[in-house]
Amino acid sequence: MTGDDVSALAVARDGSLWAATDGGGLLHYQDGRFRSFGPKEGLANEFVRAVLEDRKGDVWAATNRGLFHRVGERFERVDEALHLPNIAFFGLYETRDGRVFAGGPSGLFLIQGGKLHPHGPRPEPEETIYRIGETRDGSLWLGTTRGLKISARSNQDLKSIYTTSMVTALSEDMEGNIRFGTMGQGLFLIPSGRQSAVPSSVRLPDNSVSAIFEDRERNIWVGTADGLVRMSAPDVGVLSSRDGLSDDNVTSVYTDSRGVV
Repeated sequence: MTGDDVSALAVARDGSLWAATDGGGLLHYQDGRFRSFGPKEGLANEFVRAVLEDRKGDVWAATNRGLFHRVGERFERVDEALHLPNIAFFGLYETRDGRVFAGGPSGLFLIQGGKLHPHGPRPEPEETIYRIGETRDGSLWLGTTRGLKISARSNQDLKSIYTTSMVTALSEDMEGNIRFGTMGQGLFLIPSGRQSAVPSSVRLPDNSVSAIFEDRERNIWVGTADGLVRMSAPDVGVLSSRDGLSDDNVTSVYTDSRGVV
């Protein structure tokens, strides 16, 4: 690995692992070995912000220099035909019905037939989509530099429900509660069935949140700039470099098929 700043993880259908790194390219871990993908394999550079393998087996890579699709052993760029004003992409998400979305400073896009299509209204000035999620009613939830926004399943209009800070992490738990993390203002909770956000009562080691994940035992894992937090009623524990992490800044949390975090 030429870079150890891992920005996203994705498990493939065959159980192997994809890791997007900020400066080390896209990594594929399979059969105990890492393989790297960078400019020699078609990517514009080695700064990859998100990776997704969809249910069809297609691999997508969001980078700061375009959106890429794996074709054979190489990656091909798919956004060039749109001539976007800003070609960075930060968010990738596959919905329950198999639609794949990508987001960045140029807005939200739907990938269909290997091509990119604008979805919904154009973003506001200086607005960037960093996270994409889906709730049980099929609505898309977008974490942006201008807060949290919702795109209802029935239309493409965006509704803003929280606009104080940049939203950097987003997750819906098994009970339908939605948690989102911000850059500098901590963790917020939207109880199931409600539209208003309230600050989380959990005391975090740092108020910059970059990852939220619920495991099969319903523990909520929160990655912050100063350690990894596990929220498991009634306990809250913090793991940091003192407990074996190489760095306190945790940017991605995932679990494998056996439940190992």
